[in-house]
Amino acid sequence: MRWRNPMERILRSRQHDSLGSRLQESERRYAELVEQAINGIVVRAPDGRLLLMNEAYVRMTGYSRAELLQLRAQDMVVDHTVLDRVAKLKPGESMRLQTLMKRKDGTLLDVDYVTQHLRDGNLQSVVLDVSERKNAERAHALSEQRYQELVEQAQEGIMVRRQSGELTYVNPELCRMLGYSRAELLCLNIRDLVHPDDADTIAQVHRLERGESVRLQKRLRGKDGRVLQVEVGAWRLADGDVQSTFHDLTARVHADRARRASEQRYAELVEQAADAIWLRDPAGRMVYANEAACTMLGYSRDELLQSGSKELVHESDRETSANIDALKPLETLRIERVMRHKDGHPIPVEASVHRLTSGDIQVISHDITERKRIEEELRQMAQRLLEAQEMERRAIARELHDEVGQALTATRINLGQLEKDAGDGPFAKRAGEASAMVGQLLQQVRQLSLDLHPSVLDDLGLAAALRWVVRTRTGGGGLQVTLELAENLPRFTEVVENTAFRVFQEAFSNVLRHSEAKQVNVVLERKGATLEIGIRDDGKGFEPEAARKHALDGKSLGVLGMRERVRLAGGHIEIESSAGRGTRIHAWLPASERKA
Repeated sequence: MRWRNPMERILRSRQHDSLGSRLQESERRYAELVEQAINGIVVRAPDGRLLLMNEAYVRMTGYSRAELLQLRAQDMVVDHTVLDRVAKLKPGESMRLQTLMKRKDGTLLDVDYVTQHLRDGNLQSVVLDVSERKNAERAHALSEQRYQELVEQAQEGIMVRRQSGELTYVNPELCRMLGYSRAELLCLNIRDLVHPDDADTIAQVHRLERGESVRLQKRLRGKDGRVLQVEVGAWRLADGDVQSTFHDLTARVHADRARRASEQRYAELVEQAADAIWLRDPAGRMVYANEAACTMLGYSRDELLQSGSKELVHESDRETSANIDALKPLETLRIERVMRHKDGHPIPVEASVHRLTSGDIQVISHDITERKRIEEELRQMAQRLLEAQEMERRAIARELHDEVGQALTATRINLGQLEKDAGDGPFAKRAGEASAMVGQLLQQVRQLSLDLHPSVLDDLGLAAALRWVVRTRTGGGGLQVTLELAENLPRFTEVVENTAFRVFQEAFSNVLRHSEAKQVNVVLERKGATLEIGIRDDGKGFEPEAARKHALDGKSLGVLGMRERVRLAGGHIEIESSAGRGTRIHAWLPASERKA
């Protein structure tokens, strides 16, 4: 195009620049509007790949933006038929539907989707979280259902009647009380049921305004003519009808007698129980204690009732009292704690603690001193077994190295000499082959000796032993191992060093055999009174719970063995892994130094 003059060309150019600038500004504002929108907005490709999403959608799903860009729509929705329906949209068409969306933590979210097929072929969805509304609807429906069930199953007679007296609803208990069927009662008027001498109560209820209630006693007539003395609670509903509840006072008397008998039996049961049972008020003052509690704690009943709960808890176990005080009404806590005998010695107990609606605390405890003693003996026995196992490993490793290794070395030397003596004779080749086989066997024996108990652990310590394992096991493979081992570590007790080494050895073996990892990071450091060892890889991971079940079934003891070793050494271990996300193993052990 030719411009009629230079000025026109300049003006046109400036106009074009201005339009471009305004377009960019408009796109920027649109992007900010989308990002700041309250509803989630997401754009995906036809094959389901998520391409763009705003911050509201990120928060809604629980994933990071980077994680979402690795997912597809199929990963986010429960009902895949929704995707089939959306796939039928033509460019420019949109569709609104409701479905369930899967969040990162596995929970489901009720959402409204408005999805539009864009001109470029992608799909844009505006996602509204309607979980709160859906939950409210479900709660309302459930509430109405529960109310209906409650009324139907109530142990008191319930009736709804009109202002004129016709009955519109009766529950089964009222039918039972009066001896009528439901159909028969719904054909009657309230005046047919009230004793003539109590007719004035009908007028008293009739005068109630909407929302007002009254309680009174009256007599009703049953179908067989018998008279029932009842207590009535009546109130005027918003629609003008009257709802009434009826209690059979004769039944109440029987119920009161049964309750008192039940309470008496309960009191006798508590008093004769083998477990210690006591009750204290919210301030900690003892309200009741049975004979077993007195026996266990060494106090008389009067002494216990004059004691505060804090006086009865051993000084080594104060934190459990705070957990108990935090209980809400009707909550129950099952714990192990340490009580204090009257003479001061500690009593380990297993307790069930329950806060009553009154705020009082009921405690049922039994002495587990004997169980704790047995557990400690078993722990010490298991520890001694591990120590014996390590000693046996060390002895076998030494015997393999010193006895078998030396014998194989001598055999190899003799075979070498035999090969020389044979010259070009027929036995020279066989002697050479035998010598090579003995050499290979010698190498295997040495490796077996080192795997059983590496001498480097005894001679140079834990850090050197870990380096040796990495150096001898990785070979020339593609695994990259990063070692972050603290320098100048002291020599720890054999139990601690052996435990840390075996945990690392098992974890590293699993990495080499199963993980298909490219990188492994190993950390060994001392923090105060704790020795920490951590192994993290980027492999395919595993399911810890499945591994635990395999171990319990006797199929594999790796994970269970690590946990038990660390526990017996007085430490604890965390194992985190999931499919496709690698594995992290971190153990904390007491940094007990070896005596000189």
